[in-house]
Amino acid sequence: MVIFSEPHAYISPMHYDKEESVPTWDYIAVHAYGTARIINNEDEKTEVLEQMIKT
Repeated sequence: MVIFSEPHAYISPMHYDKEESVPTWDYIAVHAYGTARIINNEDEKTEVLEQMIKT
């Protein structure tokens, strides 16, 4: 598993239209599971990239 954590920030209740809002924390995280392997062949790298794009 590898974890990619991206931007995160405090969101103040002032940013909401409702008066009765609470603060929150906005974040993005991706947990990727699988078996890693090194790909040295350029054609195989291109094929894997194209498969990911199609998915």
